[in-house]
Amino acid sequence: MTKIKDYFINAVLIFVYFIVVFFALVFNNALGWFLLTFFTLYIIWSFASLTSLLKNIIFASSIVPLVHRQKKTKATLQIAKHGSFTLPLPRLQVDFPENFVEPKKDLLILTRKKQELALYWKPLQRGCETKLTLHLTAYDCLGLFRKSFRKEIDFTTTTLPGLRMQQAEKLQRILQKKQQLAHCQRGMDFREHRPYRQGDAFSRINWKLSARHQEWLYREYEFQKEEAAPLICFWGAEGPKFEQTFDVYFSFWRLISKENPDLLLLGDRPFYGKDPSFTEFATFSPGNELFFPEYLEKHQAKHLVIFAPSASAMLLQNISVLQKRASVCLVYFEKDELVIREKEKIVPISGGERFDA
Repeated sequence: MTKIKDYFINAVLIFVYFIVVFFALVFNNALGWFLLTFFTLYIIWSFASLTSLLKNIIFASSIVPLVHRQKKTKATLQIAKHGSFTLPLPRLQVDFPENFVEPKKDLLILTRKKQELALYWKPLQRGCETKLTLHLTAYDCLGLFRKSFRKEIDFTTTTLPGLRMQQAEKLQRILQKKQQLAHCQRGMDFREHRPYRQGDAFSRINWKLSARHQEWLYREYEFQKEEAAPLICFWGAEGPKFEQTFDVYFSFWRLISKENPDLLLLGDRPFYGKDPSFTEFATFSPGNELFFPEYLEKHQAKHLVIFAPSASAMLLQNISVLQKRASVCLVYFEKDELVIREKEKIVPISGGERFDA
């Protein structure tokens, strides 16, 4: 559509030029020949600067190699002209894709000096970028003639899931409380008797042994430690809240990555391991949940934390089977609210940023 508009404007100007030519030939006066000479030189200058000179413009970009979805990131674009001799290009308009904060930039390219543009980019989708497509529109000195074209430049970066650290931290606190409660319910191991200290509970004093030794002796216990760490699973079924849930999953993994947990990603290509690559997170896509149960059965664990875009019927059916041999916590979206579910108890995870699409 833009090219059609440019062609139309240029055609109108050429038509005006031929009217001037007709005026000069018919009336054969000084004004006519002056206008003809002026417009002829103007058209030659405009076409020379808009056609051959645009080929001499070079671009280079600089951006951090890892960015996050929906997070504003600074990028630098360098623009210069090369060649032994170049005519000045008065105005160049650069149109950027819609995920840039400023969609347009106007430049005056009068010399060969390099110019730098500070841009802010807000990626909306995950993925691995290699090229950036720019739409360039060059104008002549009076802004009448124009020429548009597209140019691809190197723009290498990897877009990871968005960071939802506030939700991830609250989820971590909830899971830690559940784990401590489970330890208490399983009981405690007696460790030793030691002398009573101020602040110790009187209920743990061994009165018979204290009477025999003429000293208050306190029973000290320790929690039974769990041998197996929980398996952190993402149930990557298609759904409107897929990206938001994957953001929370990635943020939770970042939070507990020092503990080196086992991860299970169920999607278009399942992944199991402790150290997924950033490319794995950037290119992960939804899959058919009909094939997910076999992977859960293959990678059995005593404790599971499952993230899912929604509590589908198939997921709940598989959880009911898993709960016979393991404890399962399900993190999913109930309408627009993130919740955590264990058996029939549902706890909302409020706070933090809004979950935009």
